[in-house]
Amino acid sequence: MSNARYEIRDVTIEPDRRCVRINWADDHESRFHFVWLRHSEFFSDVLSTDRVEDCRRLPDDPSTLSVTSVDVTDDSMILHWGGEADDTTYAVDWLRNNCYADESRALRRHQPVLWNGDDGNVRDRFDWQEIERGNGEKLFELFLSVRDYGFAKVFNVPTDEGSVAEAASRFGPVMTTHLGQVFDVKLQPGFNIGATQANYIGPHTDDNWRYAPIGISFFHCLKAHPSGGGYSLLVDGFLAATRLRKNNPDAFDFLNATPILFRSYRNEGEKYCARRKMINTDQDGNIIGVRFTARTLAPQDMPEHLIEPAYTAVRAFAQEIYNPDLEQQYLMQPGDMHVIDNHRILHGRGAFEANTGERHLQHCSVPRDEFHNTLRIAAHNRGMADEFLLMADGAIG
Repeated sequence: MSNARYEIRDVTIEPDRRCVRINWADDHESRFHFVWLRHSEFFSDVLSTDRVEDCRRLPDDPSTLSVTSVDVTDDSMILHWGGEADDTTYAVDWLRNNCYADESRALRRHQPVLWNGDDGNVRDRFDWQEIERGNGEKLFELFLSVRDYGFAKVFNVPTDEGSVAEAASRFGPVMTTHLGQVFDVKLQPGFNIGATQANYIGPHTDDNWRYAPIGISFFHCLKAHPSGGGYSLLVDGFLAATRLRKNNPDAFDFLNATPILFRSYRNEGEKYCARRKMINTDQDGNIIGVRFTARTLAPQDMPEHLIEPAYTAVRAFAQEIYNPDLEQQYLMQPGDMHVIDNHRILHGRGAFEANTGERHLQHCSVPRDEFHNTLRIAAHNRGMADEFLLMADGAIG
């Protein structure tokens, strides 16, 4: 291979570390543990033949593994194992793309773009009619906006009822919840959900009382209130959490470590509750998910010594979220649609007069992992390296 990234300069077996060290032509160094290499041979991306007998295989005991020698060709590395294990062959480019040295993992990690209210208000909007005419590149750009910024604004979506689900299906399969596939965000007397009222709704993520909250949310405007009330608002939860980590590290650490109780007993057929962390980080400490709402934050059920610290930490996070400079306000018009990552972006709405006209949006959602799968496939079809499209886990924890 002519690309130095994929050229092996030399390979060394390090028996004390139970790994193989590869020095690459571009001066990068990789270490692959024996157990990782043994397991990788049985992973479907690597395995070239169907080994039915190994379908229940468990990882080896690392202490039992040894490599006696290594052969390298232009595009492969062949390991000769000690004992009775068969030789195994690995594609050189696959090894480099899956190197787990800190430097390589950092390059693969997605870096979200943080934004405040002013930044969010100048983001480009996407013309849905252009996408419907077959502009796949614009759709891909829309996907990347959701990935990088956590949201995208779309206009020119047909205002027929149910159009939101048709648009959402381009991102992945539409979810069905206890509210159905498509939910009407409009006045619904007797239905005790904030979206069916006319009062102000502060920034929040949805369905925090689920073990796994809904993923990518779609809000499609069919009718705007004639008074101009009922503006939409968006807040970058990652920026709020980043500020909390800086301004109140004790509160950040508490919410990153201690599950908080959320509950939804608002209507008949709702008896949901879940204990989950408000701020989720990955193994490297990167913020990968938030969940927050004031309306379904339940009276906490935890050891006595944690009660006051819990409420203190929640209050500190709320103060960051409610900071006016984070808030992006936008008055949606018929045909407008917001696409938001519910594991990152908090949304809300301004108040409007209930008796002076109708405001009608429709909402649906797509599982977050399904959207990321759609995005990875689209990137793969464009020849983009999968190593730069790994997605964080989100607000499950």
